[in-house]
Amino acid sequence: MTADLHQADSLGMFGATFALAEQMSDAAAVAAAVEGLPSGEGITSVVILGMGGSGIGGDVAVAVAAPGARVPIVVSKHYESPAWVGPDTLVLASSFSGNTEETVAAATAAAEAGARMVVMASGGELERLAPAWGAPLVRFDASIPMPRAGIGAVSVSPLVILERLGLIDGVGAQIAAAVDQVRRRSEELAGEGNPAARLARRIGRTMPLIYGGGVLGEVAAWRWKGQFNENPKVPAFCNRVPELTHNEVAGWAVNGDVTRQVLTMLMLRHDFEHPQVARRFELIAEACDEVVADVLTVQAQGDGPLAQFMDLALVGDVTTLHLALDLGVDPGPVPVLDDIKARLASPPPRADRHAALTPPSPHPPHPAPTPAPPRSRPHHPFCGVCVALCATHTPQNVGRGLTVRGAHRSRGLTAWATPTGATRGTVGPGGPTCTRRQTTPARRHHDEA
Repeated sequence: MTADLHQADSLGMFGATFALAEQMSDAAAVAAAVEGLPSGEGITSVVILGMGGSGIGGDVAVAVAAPGARVPIVVSKHYESPAWVGPDTLVLASSFSGNTEETVAAATAAAEAGARMVVMASGGELERLAPAWGAPLVRFDASIPMPRAGIGAVSVSPLVILERLGLIDGVGAQIAAAVDQVRRRSEELAGEGNPAARLARRIGRTMPLIYGGGVLGEVAAWRWKGQFNENPKVPAFCNRVPELTHNEVAGWAVNGDVTRQVLTMLMLRHDFEHPQVARRFELIAEACDEVVADVLTVQAQGDGPLAQFMDLALVGDVTTLHLALDLGVDPGPVPVLDDIKARLASPPPRADRHAALTPPSPHPPHPAPTPAPPRSRPHHPFCGVCVALCATHTPQNVGRGLTVRGAHRSRGLTAWATPTGATRGTVGPGGPTCTRRQTTPARRHHDEA
């Protein structure tokens, strides 16, 4: 790691990410030693509560353990506890800080319903409430800089608890295989010009569209999406196969001239896909090749579902960290999320709460000002819909086939068009030039309407 990297990464997210193998081993040992677990006898269902980087551990548990579990395992990411929770339900409340308000609220409701509780946190309100619920505490390592960097701890801990209660089997072997695979992949990703760094450069300033197959792939896709959102702070979108082949894939039929400039499709593959899911991935790539900037595939490695999930998660984490570095973004802090939490922790302003009760003014409102008449504007190199297209229409991208006319990606093409075929601009030696005149703001983005 370079000095520049350490300077840009104020919270040490790179270091925490590359410590994933040790994090899983340590978390497994802590969960195995916890005392005071509720009895596993008579449990008919399991609910795992959690949000964000803490809640994904429940998703991993479902992807890895649910197929062979003796009882149903569900994840709830809401303020409410499911209505059917009762004395025969095991509830695992996971919050890295222990203060996640949705998790605290749902766990409180579950405890009041008589559920058998286990708390997983580094401290906070959940730790304070646990004794009153008769719940043991599985303590997360508070030195991990952010909850999303604790993917190993929040995923391994519930699996160990479920096995200790006799609800699933084979967890020890799966954790050992995952630790081995993460160590191998970490070595591959630590060098200069590693696959994750190259993938980050391929994505560049496009927006990632992540597809995963089956339950395991779906959880991996959600993990990648969240990491793109929180590390480099960029928009990202995800969906699951086969579901998206019943709806979303039809949505690529019209706006390809725009989407191919701004979206990169990432396909997360693993060895536990249904054979028909694998075929659907091939058909999706064929159908979408002309409507995205690139279609890139990441293949999981490792022995077993947990190993392959952790392998995909590690590649995604390091990719998003490198993208943050490329964009000059500190991957650690997420001030907008902190602001939302802080504002929710305080009561809303009085005016907001009583605005509906304020009587209307007896005086008529002032008339709206007369809008200025539309005026013509000179030709501009970045106007209207072309601004999205011009952003990547350089001579270099022309040679890569990224500029298009209609539905074709011809190398060397020097014009692009709307779906109606109207040319919007050309690319010359000096860069993109828009050939369209703006008039009114209402017609700035498209004139096909």
